[in-house]
Amino acid sequence: MHKPESPDYKRIYEDLVRLKYPAKKQECESILSKPIFSVKDVITINNILFPKANIYNRNSDMKRSFYYTDKVEKENLINSDTDFEVLFYLHLQRSLLYQKLGERVASLKQLDEIYDRVIQTNNAYFIYLINWQYAGIYNEINKKKLALKHYKTAYKYSKIYRENKNNLYRIDKNRLSNSYKTSPYLGGMYLELNKPDSAKIYIEEAIQNEKK
Repeated sequence: MHKPESPDYKRIYEDLVRLKYPAKKQECESILSKPIFSVKDVITINNILFPKANIYNRNSDMKRSFYYTDKVEKENLINSDTDFEVLFYLHLQRSLLYQKLGERVASLKQLDEIYDRVIQTNNAYFIYLINWQYAGIYNEINKKKLALKHYKTAYKYSKIYRENKNNLYRIDKNRLSNSYKTSPYLGGMYLELNKPDSAKIYIEEAIQNEKK
């Protein structure tokens, strides 16, 4: 049976603060005291440890922000032996940054580099997220069939995540809310492809989901 998720953000960032940034321990205390880190916590603590990344991001200087957001991995504090969830979100963040820059080939490459490993985890939420990101990029470059393919895969795994058979996945409010995005997007995609009957199914489902 597939093991439940065991993210190890706490150990990673405790070591990072202790070894590299002891002067910032107090600033990070409220996050480090948490037993489990969310993605938001990872982004917040990265902004504390690497404030220049946040400055460059606000100034839309995305390329310069890569240096700082990648610093943890480059110093081998996060590598292929580290908890995969951390590595997964680093790639996903880079993909999003490249997408914002309009560098969609580079954005797709970030996803390609980890896709097989994501599938191997059998983690429904990760598989949902990476396919969601693929779909968004393909939709932007007008590859509608590929976008539809990935939206459908994302939809499938978002439902598997919510069903959570055998309690394999960590269910929290943010992830649960995020997993409902696929229905309206599938509806919109089918409308673009001039398939109103299929669109209606997902639009109605999205309306029902809003009532939950």
